[in-house]
Amino acid sequence: MKLIRCLILAIPLFVLAFVAMPDATVADRAQAITITASVSPAAVNILEMVSYEGIIHNHGDVDARDVQIHWTLPEGFSYQPGSAQLSINGMLITTADPSTDGRVLTFSAGTLPAGRTGSFFGINTFVQDACEDTQYRNWQLDRALELMGPRAFVKDVFHGIAPGMQNPKPCWVAFIDAVYDRGLQPVIRLQGKHNGDVWEKPYDIGGMARAFRSVVEGLPRRDGFKLYVQIWNEPNLNLEWGGAANPAEYGELLAAAAFAIHSIGDPRIVVLNGPLSPGGNIDPVTFLRQMFEAVPSTLWAWDLYAAHPYPANHPPNYNIHNGTAKHRALTIDAYLNEVEEIARWGRTGVRVFLSETGYELGNSAFKWEGFPTITESNRADYMVSAFDSYWRQWPEVMGVAPYQLSDRGGAWSTWNWIDGGGAHDERLRLQYTKVRDKVDKSRSALASQLRIRFQAYAGQIGGEHFSQIVVTARGEAVSDAGTIATVTVLNGTPPPTATPTPTETATPSPTWTPTLTPTATPIHCPGDIDTYEPNESHSEARLMSLDDFRIEATLHNLEDVDWFYFTRPVNAQESRYLIQTVTADPGLRVRSEVYDVTTNALLAGGEDAFAVEMGVNIAHFYVRTSSASLAPCPRAYQLRVLDLATLDKLLYLPHLARDAEDDPTRRIAVDGLDRRDGWAINAAGLWIAETSADRVILVDPESGALRKQIAIPGSPFVVRAAETGIFVTAPGTNQVIAIDNEGRFRWQTTLDGLGLPQDLLYDAAAGRLFVLYFLAPRYGQIAILDADSGEILTRIEPTLRRPLQLASALSLDENGQTLWVHTAAGIERIVISDH
Repeated sequence: MKLIRCLILAIPLFVLAFVAMPDATVADRAQAITITASVSPAAVNILEMVSYEGIIHNHGDVDARDVQIHWTLPEGFSYQPGSAQLSINGMLITTADPSTDGRVLTFSAGTLPAGRTGSFFGINTFVQDACEDTQYRNWQLDRALELMGPRAFVKDVFHGIAPGMQNPKPCWVAFIDAVYDRGLQPVIRLQGKHNGDVWEKPYDIGGMARAFRSVVEGLPRRDGFKLYVQIWNEPNLNLEWGGAANPAEYGELLAAAAFAIHSIGDPRIVVLNGPLSPGGNIDPVTFLRQMFEAVPSTLWAWDLYAAHPYPANHPPNYNIHNGTAKHRALTIDAYLNEVEEIARWGRTGVRVFLSETGYELGNSAFKWEGFPTITESNRADYMVSAFDSYWRQWPEVMGVAPYQLSDRGGAWSTWNWIDGGGAHDERLRLQYTKVRDKVDKSRSALASQLRIRFQAYAGQIGGEHFSQIVVTARGEAVSDAGTIATVTVLNGTPPPTATPTPTETATPSPTWTPTLTPTATPIHCPGDIDTYEPNESHSEARLMSLDDFRIEATLHNLEDVDWFYFTRPVNAQESRYLIQTVTADPGLRVRSEVYDVTTNALLAGGEDAFAVEMGVNIAHFYVRTSSASLAPCPRAYQLRVLDLATLDKLLYLPHLARDAEDDPTRRIAVDGLDRRDGWAINAAGLWIAETSADRVILVDPESGALRKQIAIPGSPFVVRAAETGIFVTAPGTNQVIAIDNEGRFRWQTTLDGLGLPQDLLYDAAAGRLFVLYFLAPRYGQIAILDADSGEILTRIEPTLRRPLQLASALSLDENGQTLWVHTAAGIERIVISDH
């Protein structure tokens, strides 16, 4: 670290000549600040309590610093200690009591940031590795303008920067000019080099800071526009920082590079920090705390805070602002977690730029929580809603650049807004056309808000009473509301003290027990969580042979559907694979089909079987079903146990509408399950995870009788059986849990990163448990655990070449040496000994 600090000191003396941006005059601020206030109730008896609320708006484009609010209470009124709350743009900044001087309450609010005066719309383009291709560059920028409108942000990457670099590449200069020519705002991510697996961290911090300065200084700037520069990207991920994330090291780079770029002295240049990945190898809040501790100047190094609030498959109305987000790491406003930490270090009123965000096609990270998989249709609706109903209403959001317009290389195509590689080869995805056509880009301006809430007691003088509010910035008045917030005090005596009414104790509801219904006809009800919206474009599924890792067949569906497919063979000795599809009609119809890949023939198939999996006892087939009708009625989830001996060696999945007496394959059905997801079977019986009920139950596979029920907070989801017990994922707490056949907890292991375990694989021969989960929004990770103790033995981390994107299923070869992982890129082969 001493070496790094010495290198920073080697920055030339011209860096010390930083020219600060001039502060606005008091007159400028006075024209931008307005005040509103209210009181409730509007009429009270003497000595009764009232609640005051004041909102100070900053409509201008300049921060108001050292803001104080001087609130004069009406004569006879008195402040209620401990009742004050000050928030800026929806985020609580203090609950400290105001200072008092008679009836004057003085609240200190720090900085009230500027309002949003321009467009907040934007997009990540993907010109980075093709900046010399003028036609391709112009196509991306033309589509960005068409999509997001004038003055929108366009973000791209300038990478390969290294110490000693004196000038930007000519194609970078041309890119910036082309952005300005279209009336757009450039946002540039400054980045070093990568070796294919990881981004190499800079060892010469001072040299890299000088190189960043040289690149920025050589880029065009135009009056009326800003040039936004982001210093690095997601440094809390190992693969973004040389294989080992380090807050102190990145802090040194951020401080040195920001100082060097500011020394150019051009107020049109705006510095952004390297945004942190949700989850990651170091949690964002922990990373910030450690960075501020190691390099305190990083708290003030940047001008605009950059963040990556990826929501996974959470809809926009699941957010922190509304108080609806149970899992705050993945929401469209997850940046608030970081802004709150920054405020704890003393920097309040932070404005943010959402440098990356958006919805990934096929993402089902929170399916266990009840949210549908991301399809073309629902992600288009989510993006329209996010822009129109949420980001537009949050003043701290200065810009939003979803990821990404179009990656013609295909590595990140699940995020594409356009497929193809140019104007003559483009396929506009539904989110592009809906955001382009349905969202009004002209309504962007929004004042920043400081909200004050407190309570006071009325005096004993009857009549109308007013407050007076004066706002000062740096000691000078910038706004005076005069008399405001009228309250009427009624003549009379104080009301008597109310006697509290005893609270009745609620009688607990009886615990539900599943019942055996071997002959009942299933009720047709809509699934309350497993609903899928129609795709607007055709889809396909690929069948892969695990033996020689080649594509055996590609099955194109002519209908408008979503495909879901498993990597496990139905029978390990035969070339049979299971494909699951969900059709897109107004009702929910699910088809599970078994194909022989040697002949590309459909061996068996049936509608409305939601998921199918082989148990340890291969004489039986376990089928989870849910109803298909949209008529309102109670839940009708089932787990069916089918006897393969009656199927004439073919797998037949019965239609839900079939009467029980006409279904010779059905042995039992356990009805009334509360959102059942995972199951497994061993000598103890049939284990079923009831996800929304936070429990696992054990039933007799012959009769369906309940044997045990085990409470598991965190929504049990995936279940895998061993001879002596089971392994369960609890994505709500990011844990994997081992339970013995008696129902006792053996161990619990908490995962790192985002967690949200998606699949388990038990290797009985080696005593290992493989856990597939999320490291970050775009990266999967695999932990290898000791099955007896739960100790994490090692991790298989993602790389730039193999991001394990949308990893959802695991399979192991017969020798226990090769993992097969189902990802967005297909089936990835991983040799375990390499890790």
